[in-house]
Amino acid sequence: MMVKQEEPLNEISPNTPMTSKSYLLNDTLSKVHHSGQTRPLTSVLSGDASSNSIGILAMHNNIIRDFTKIASNNIDLAIEDITTVDHSLNSIYSLLKSHHMWGHINSTVKQHLMIIVKLINNNALGLASSEIIFLFNETNLFQAHSLKNILLADFSTWNDYYLSNLKILALQIILKRKLVDEYLPHILELFSHDKRYLLKDPNLKAHALTKIVLSFFSVTTSCKVLFGLKFLQYIKQFKLPFKKFISNITVECFSKNLLHKNYLEMGPNKIYLNSFYLSYSMLYDGLDKIMLLDILSYEETTEVQRAIKSKKEFNEYCNMSENRLLWSCISVDDLNVILENATNFLQNKGKHISATLKCLVCLWSTIRLEGLPKNKDILRQFDCTVIYINSNIKSINDESAAALLSELLGVLSEICIDYKEPKRLSNIISVLFNASVLFKSHSFLLKTANLEISNVLISNDSKTSHRTILKFEKFISSAQSAQKKIEIFSCLFNVYCMLRNDTLSFVFDFCQNAFIHCFTRLKITKFIEFSNSSEIMLSVLYGNSSIENIPSENWSQLSRMIFCSLRGIFDLDPLELNNTFDKLHLLNKYELLIRIVYLLNLDMSKHLTTNLSKITKLYINKWLQKSDEKAERISSFEMDFVKMLLCYLNFNNFDKLSIELSLCIKSKEKYYSSIVPYADNYLLEAYLSLYMIDDALMMKNQLQKTMNLSTAKIEQALLHASSLINVHLWDSDLTAFQIYFGKTLPAMKPELFDINNDHNLPMSLYIKVILLNIKIFNESAKLNIKAGNVISAVIDCRKAQNLALSLLKKKNKLSQGSRLALLKSLSFSFFQLIKIHIRIGSARDCEFYSKELSRIISDLEEPIIVYRCLHFLHRYYMITEQTCLQNITLGKANKAFDYLDAEADITSLTMFLYDNKEFVKLEQSLVLYFGDQLEKTFLPNLWKLHLGKDIDDSICLSEYMPKNVINRVHNMWQKVMSQLEEDPFFKGMFESTLGIPSSLPVIPSTMPNNILKTPSKHSTGLKLCDSPRSSSMTPRGKNIRQKFDRIAAISKLKQMKELLESLKLDTLDNHELSKISSLSSLTLTILSNITSIHNAESSLITNFSLTDLPRHMPLLFDKVLNNIDNKNYREFRVSSLIAPNNISTITESIRVSAAQKDLMESNLNINVITIDFCPITGNLLLSKLEPRRKRRTHLRLPLIRSNSRDLDEVHLSFPEATKKLLSIINESNQTTSVEVTNKIKTREERKSWWTTRYDLDKRMQQLLNNIENSWFNGVQGFFSPEVVDNSLFEKFKDKFYEILHQNLPSRKLYGNPAMFIKVEDWVIELFLKLNPQEIDFLSKMEDLIYFVLDILLFHGEENAYDEIDFSMLHVQLEEQIKKYRATMTTNSIFHTFLVVSSSCHLFPWECLSFLKDLSITRVPSYVCLNKLLSRFHYQLPLQVTIEDNISMILNPNGDLSRTESKFKGMFQKIIDAKPSSQLVMNEKPEEETLLKMLQNSNLFVYIGHGGGEQYVRSKEIKKCTKIAPSFLLGCSSAAMKYYGKLEPTGTIYTYLLGGCPMVLGNLWDVTDKDIDKFSEELFEKMGFRCNTDDLNGNSLSVSYAVSKSRGVCHLRYLNGAAPVIYGLPIKFVS
Repeated sequence: MMVKQEEPLNEISPNTPMTSKSYLLNDTLSKVHHSGQTRPLTSVLSGDASSNSIGILAMHNNIIRDFTKIASNNIDLAIEDITTVDHSLNSIYSLLKSHHMWGHINSTVKQHLMIIVKLINNNALGLASSEIIFLFNETNLFQAHSLKNILLADFSTWNDYYLSNLKILALQIILKRKLVDEYLPHILELFSHDKRYLLKDPNLKAHALTKIVLSFFSVTTSCKVLFGLKFLQYIKQFKLPFKKFISNITVECFSKNLLHKNYLEMGPNKIYLNSFYLSYSMLYDGLDKIMLLDILSYEETTEVQRAIKSKKEFNEYCNMSENRLLWSCISVDDLNVILENATNFLQNKGKHISATLKCLVCLWSTIRLEGLPKNKDILRQFDCTVIYINSNIKSINDESAAALLSELLGVLSEICIDYKEPKRLSNIISVLFNASVLFKSHSFLLKTANLEISNVLISNDSKTSHRTILKFEKFISSAQSAQKKIEIFSCLFNVYCMLRNDTLSFVFDFCQNAFIHCFTRLKITKFIEFSNSSEIMLSVLYGNSSIENIPSENWSQLSRMIFCSLRGIFDLDPLELNNTFDKLHLLNKYELLIRIVYLLNLDMSKHLTTNLSKITKLYINKWLQKSDEKAERISSFEMDFVKMLLCYLNFNNFDKLSIELSLCIKSKEKYYSSIVPYADNYLLEAYLSLYMIDDALMMKNQLQKTMNLSTAKIEQALLHASSLINVHLWDSDLTAFQIYFGKTLPAMKPELFDINNDHNLPMSLYIKVILLNIKIFNESAKLNIKAGNVISAVIDCRKAQNLALSLLKKKNKLSQGSRLALLKSLSFSFFQLIKIHIRIGSARDCEFYSKELSRIISDLEEPIIVYRCLHFLHRYYMITEQTCLQNITLGKANKAFDYLDAEADITSLTMFLYDNKEFVKLEQSLVLYFGDQLEKTFLPNLWKLHLGKDIDDSICLSEYMPKNVINRVHNMWQKVMSQLEEDPFFKGMFESTLGIPSSLPVIPSTMPNNILKTPSKHSTGLKLCDSPRSSSMTPRGKNIRQKFDRIAAISKLKQMKELLESLKLDTLDNHELSKISSLSSLTLTILSNITSIHNAESSLITNFSLTDLPRHMPLLFDKVLNNIDNKNYREFRVSSLIAPNNISTITESIRVSAAQKDLMESNLNINVITIDFCPITGNLLLSKLEPRRKRRTHLRLPLIRSNSRDLDEVHLSFPEATKKLLSIINESNQTTSVEVTNKIKTREERKSWWTTRYDLDKRMQQLLNNIENSWFNGVQGFFSPEVVDNSLFEKFKDKFYEILHQNLPSRKLYGNPAMFIKVEDWVIELFLKLNPQEIDFLSKMEDLIYFVLDILLFHGEENAYDEIDFSMLHVQLEEQIKKYRATMTTNSIFHTFLVVSSSCHLFPWECLSFLKDLSITRVPSYVCLNKLLSRFHYQLPLQVTIEDNISMILNPNGDLSRTESKFKGMFQKIIDAKPSSQLVMNEKPEEETLLKMLQNSNLFVYIGHGGGEQYVRSKEIKKCTKIAPSFLLGCSSAAMKYYGKLEPTGTIYTYLLGGCPMVLGNLWDVTDKDIDKFSEELFEKMGFRCNTDDLNGNSLSVSYAVSKSRGVCHLRYLNGAAPVIYGLPIKFVS
């Protein structure tokens, strides 16, 4: 409060005399004319703008105190120091504006008023006037140039606490300066509209004002009636005692004196009489009330009425020179007549616009001057006037008319303010704006802007600020130049338009809206410090812009933090973050919030999470918990921060903190109402991430009940749609997802799916729409893959990836939230695509996407994403067995993990521990992380599944049930194996050859008691490593106690079989299919060998189909996916989510079984033999279909079985053989490389090269011999094409059982052979396919004898091997075999198809001695074979005519001159002799040409490098439906690229998928000379030359020709073993 004795309103009176020390008013006006321009902004106080406000204010207070003290003693001395005072005040005002410290301005204004009072009291009236204007200008937007502007200034939030006092002081100065005549019109207008200009202040100094009115009554001669009426009004209105003002007369006498004729002469001031009288009349209603007619003469009143009733033209009522009507004190009735006349006048279209506007100015000026209260007639006429202006504004074509319009609109706007008609004022503003556009007038536009701001300031409603900003967007857009745009923007962007709302929420809303709608229209490129704007406003404004070189160093630390947080430039000195902040600064109360926002953004800019946990906990504990104490609403600054914090927590998998923060937000729903939907969304995601099932279910139910999306705003709809995606994903209901997001939601809210932005959404929302659609397609892919719909999954995932990659190019322009969402979605799409292709076993696509992912990892920047990508790639390289890359990615992943917060991110921590095989720590970390909530999460159980354990079905989530089943089966298998290992007899089971079917069931009643019991050994002290077979056979000894529980084992095996059969195949990856097929095969093998299976045939059908499925599916999907048009991946309509005709593993399983059935029913004279490797036992697996015999058989060959009988035998495991083969091939490839061959210059070098090649050839021969002898040995007959003579076989079989009965101890004691187990016929047939003439006949027969003995043994017929006379067995069996072979008739299978698994593809099986002379071709799967056979109606061999239309490519690269010379002549003859044939020689074929050759020819021959893949894309070949039989005679044309558990890829499969019935290629690199010899021999034997007689007579089928041509190679194994055929056996005919 001001000091009482200094209060000027009590001490200054109108009678205070002037002194010689009074200063002239005009002398000081110049210095304050525009205070913002002429007064220096640099502070006279110590410190700069960023200094502590408390210190600055203290120094200012000292200056004011010193001035006041000096002024009390010596005004002259004080006045000399007034400049210092003014500069100090100027600095304080600037500081308050700059720091937005409007809470402190009242005290400064009070100080300023006190100075003015001092000046007035000491007659420094000129300076006092100057200070009044100075004070007003520093605290108001619209500047005052004189006291006139002060008097008629409107009240606003910026001045309502002092303006009435300032006006009273101004009136006192006018009185004391005796300038009443000069200011009289303004004084009269002031009091005429005192409700607007004075009485709005509830704290008005009524006594002082009334005294001033009485003073004006005293000093004026022509306005005594007016001021007298006003005096009487205030006496009554403010309930003031009349006697305190005039003591010598009564109020009645005063009233009567006003009617004195000398007072009634008012002259031109009479125009105010009606206004003054109406205000008076409202308060007086007694008999002593002065009547208006008492003041006006009767003649005057009558004259007015007569003139009005004469119904003249409206323009005749107007006093054009005075801009008013001819009369004053118009009654309501007279006004109605005038208004009616005016209406008619406006309807007269013949009047010139200027004249009409002039008349309207007169009308409305009079209405305002008269102070007529508003009524319906006036408002109706007002609206008519506005309509008239709008209708005729285009006819204004001169400056005078425009000036009249401006004047009229000015009057109308004043009336709107007087009448408190904001809507009509808005209409006037609109008219002004239209005029500015039409006239291209900046003055009109400036008036428009100023009037709009005036309206805002007067209404003092901050809720209208957004509407005002939108108007200014139009104003600025219509401005003609950049400078004018800036001028208009300055009208809006200032502290005054903030309406003293100093909450952070309003500041941000205002500034950000101003930026979005207005600032961007300025198109400025340099910093402009807009006058009257605070640093906070500037920090928000420029924080959102991209303008460089912002001088933010002059701002306070908190303002700079806001700017940096918004701009994303974090260059603050770290020491500043810990400094003490200005306690008086507006932002001080938001210091914690601003600091943590800055720290979060700083961490995000550096892609770190160093402070994320601390930030979150600080926010929750220090800020969020106190939200109830805050009266203000949440700011957009805080909203954005909370959203970003939730986003960043979610992005970095800080799930526990995300849950805590979300729950806290939901508990403060009133304050965080706009954030709660975001919290719900992230809360659900956190629960799902942590597998907190019950909590997730609760959130899911809650989210499904909320929000009507059809009426929701776009951003709310986007968020809710995102949450609903998570809900549908949780439900795993693909159909419901497709219907909702494919039909329902697009119909309800189409803009959510507007990829092309046809709805013209703002860029930020458009980006969110794209991100939503990316998420929809990603999750659709995930749901499709869960449902087994691979094709739809690939299409949707590719769509998501394409959208994401298109956004990635602009990632630097995205907001942080959008960028993080993009990175998450992009990495997810890559993971999904790779997982999908892992699911179908497609190595080629997996490799492509993994390489793409590796390539973009460095661009992703975020450690969490980098780590997850590296972790994913590490797991991928484990699947594909790329050990080197696996180790590299693990090392990189571990380095990336160092940047993560392992304490907060349990997901990454468990991944890290799992990858590094720290499994105990993994389980411990889960216990520590969840604590007492461990039971609420499924995550520990999930990791148990990953670790190979199985869990109870009741707690297992449905999507993990297949994994649980596989783990359970595998663990049960381990237990069965453990039981077998504990038994000294059965522990060597997998060192024995096992077959299915192996034995015939025996009627139990005929069996001796010891049969089917668990066999026992006559041995003591056997160790676990001992084998039941030793070189000296099994010794006699005491029976040991049996540990093997046959019944329990059988029960477990049956349970395993049932579990495997219950698996939903659609949910399994292709390599998992291989794994369960291996487990199924193992289960079936053991069951069939330790018990009699009555449905062995059915079990084999199922097992064969299951084994063939992982071979068939990758090829099928490769073909189907390859044929999908690329436009499908760019079709982003969500209606495409519902895609029919998906390929299912279940349906394909049926197809595989059908193919197997068709093959068996074809009655073809063929064998279909599968060669596979069991990764569980290390066995070689052989399966055979014999359509003619209607027989299926399966063999499991232990590759160390000979070693188990003879410890000196060389052991060759499958991995070792593969390693040796690869070593030979790699060394061979290296010797044939250009780098090596180009260096051979001398004879010695050539000799050395040949020595190496011979050595490699010999190593290949030795390897094949080892494989033949140690792996196949006695079971080589399994591949034999010989057909056993049935009649002779029955005789041999009888002799076979007779020999067993004679020699086996288990049978010698019993007379009836029918009582014993019988082996399957196909097993006995293997003996008959042995050739006694072969050197290793005895070894092979011994192998088969052990096979039979093991069959009997595992079925319970025990024989101690040392009690068997093996020599006798050998002699007797050999005799019977010789008898059979002497009398047998020659009959053989026509052709053998090898279904070679991916792991066995590289081996040249065709070159094993027992296969080399056979007609053999390979096929990838049963389905592929059946498809080829059905296509050619099951006719073998396939006959292909080659008398015309042959296509050949010879030496396309031009560097095989010798090869070209060798075949050029032959090919040229073919061209000449065979019509429509074509040859491309010594030039690279175009892709189109090569494709036509493949599709339109009867035969295609390629002799060059590789398989021609460098000239045609594989995807184009796969698109074909028919390809000619093809010879790809280049290096490694039949080679496969191996990727561990995935199916390999190669050119051969590409040709088969393109519809090629037969393709020949080389398994590895070969030398040109040898392969040329082979090719030449091949062409000769199959009749490829032009000799038609040879073709029809002596020509061989291609498969036989290949087998007969290998021997011409100089290196018979290194080169001769390389060619293989895939497809059907073909014979060329003319």
